[in-house]
Amino acid sequence: MKDYMIYLDGDDLPVQKVLNMAKGARDNSIAEHYLVALFYEADVREDRWLRSECRDIMQKRGMFRSPDLPASEGNLPDDPSLEKEAKRYFKGLSEGNQLKLLREAMKQLRDSNVFNKKQHWIGVFLVVRDRLSGDPIQCHFTEYAKKFTPNDFPEELKIGKVMTNVSKKIDTNELYYDLENNPYETVCDEFWDTILRLIRPNLTKI
Repeated sequence: MKDYMIYLDGDDLPVQKVLNMAKGARDNSIAEHYLVALFYEADVREDRWLRSECRDIMQKRGMFRSPDLPASEGNLPDDPSLEKEAKRYFKGLSEGNQLKLLREAMKQLRDSNVFNKKQHWIGVFLVVRDRLSGDPIQCHFTEYAKKFTPNDFPEELKIGKVMTNVSKKIDTNELYYDLENNPYETVCDEFWDTILRLIRPNLTKI
């Protein structure tokens, strides 16, 4: 159990108290208000425990993403400037440095044990497409991914023909964080969190 404080509605409150408030809220709209503050604190502190606690509350309350909730749990509260700045930073890098960043992110994603199936490359693709490149890159993503796959990546996890199944798995016309049911949500969130951690020191708008 963590004992740090969270700023909420003008007061500093113990994190466990805010979690209890979210759990016991009389309706989901009130719970959502607390969860926004909690997810934001989890992002700032890079606290996976708190993020997990928040997701557990959402699951138990039957909560799903809504227009009132920020688009990604790794980027709460909704801060357009952060995503815009991250994308601007990424697109401003040389191709070599872009690949270096993505390669390091893949190493950390693998070490987190979240990435454990070839199909999880679809989650990586969605983050690169929707958060970083802004381009419909599916047709050449397999070759692109091979360029930033770590050299010591397990053979069974290296990208293969999984991209040919993307449209069968998800609605490719929507941004991944707007999907009501994204089977790669955990991979997407973890990969995006990792990208933000890696580039945060270089961003000017945090």
